[in-house]
Amino acid sequence: EVGEEEDGGESGSVAAEMSGGKESASEDAAVLAAALAHGVDLRAVTVRESGIAYECNAFSGQKTGFYCDQRENRVFIRSLVSAALASKAADSSALSAKGRQASGGAEGVRVLDLCSHTGGFALNAALAGATEVIAVDSSVEAIVTAQANAAANGLLWDAAVTKLSFVKAEVEKFMTAELVLKKRAAQSGGGEEAESWTPYDLIILDPPKLAPSARSLERAKRKYESLNMAALQLVAPGGILVSCSCSAAVSQEAGLLVKMVSEAAARVGRTVAVLKVSGAAADHPLNPMYPEGAYLTVAFFAVS
Repeated sequence: EVGEEEDGGESGSVAAEMSGGKESASEDAAVLAAALAHGVDLRAVTVRESGIAYECNAFSGQKTGFYCDQRENRVFIRSLVSAALASKAADSSALSAKGRQASGGAEGVRVLDLCSHTGGFALNAALAGATEVIAVDSSVEAIVTAQANAAANGLLWDAAVTKLSFVKAEVEKFMTAELVLKKRAAQSGGGEEAESWTPYDLIILDPPKLAPSARSLERAKRKYESLNMAALQLVAPGGILVSCSCSAAVSQEAGLLVKMVSEAAARVGRTVAVLKVSGAAADHPLNPMYPEGAYLTVAFFAVS
C-alpha cells in the first residue's frame, strides 16, 4: 500500500521486490515456453462466452486477461438493454397513437461502460441492440483489445443498428467533460442553435480495486462515492446504474456498496432503488472458511 512500509523499511522491501522480480520473470518465461511447446500462446488466447469471442492475454493481462467473474452480470446487461428497448418502443407507439412524436433519444438506448477493460459489458450491450455504446478505459492495451474484440464479433460494421466507440481516457475526466456538456446544454435553452446532450439509459461503473486492504477502506469510500456521484448525474431519469466493487474490504461490510451509492445519489439530488445485488459468477465458489473470498459486489440501481 502506498505510503506504508512493512518491517524492514523501504530499502529492505525494494531489495526483496527486486529479488522476487527476477525469480518471477524466470518462472513466467518457463511457463510461457512450456505452453508454446504444446502449441498454446498464452499471450493470445480466445475465450468464448455467451456467443461472444474475446481475445485476451492470459500471460500478462489483468486477472489472466479476462474477468470471468462478471460472466453472469454481462449476460444480465443484455436483458436490461432488451427491456429498455422494448419499453421505449412501447412508449413511442403510444405517443404515435396520440399523434405525437417522441423526443430525441426517446426511442434508442444509450450505454456508457466505464473502466471497460476489453469491452465485456460494452459488447454485450451492443449485441442486445443498444443504439449507442461508449466504452471508456485508461489503458491503451485494453482499448485496442476491446476494438479488436468488437471487430472480431462483427459489432463494428453494423453502425446502422449500434454506434459503438472506444475512448482512452481516465473515467473521472471523461465524466467531468460529459457534465460540462450537460450543463452547457441546459443553459443554452431549446432554440435551433442550442447545444445538445443526451443522458445515458444505462451506465456500468466497474473500477479497479480501490480498497486493497481494510486500512485503505476510508480513502476508497470517498473515491467510490465521487465516481458514483458523477455517474448518477449522467443517467437519464428512469435509467439504470450498475455499480461494481471488486474490493473485498467493501464486500465484507454488508450493504456497504449500496449505502455508498445511495448516499452519493442523495448528494446530487437523485433517488435510487435497488433492482439486484450480485457477486462473482458460479465458477467462483466460496469456501465458508474463507469469507474474504466474497470480494465482488455488483449492484443494479433504477435511477430517478
